[in-house]
Amino acid sequence: NFEMTGILFRARSPST
Repeated sequence: NFEMTGILFRARSPST
């Protein structure tokens, strides 16, 4: 699922 991947990528990516 692309949706899950996007969320995971965003969560793993640095917030700041």
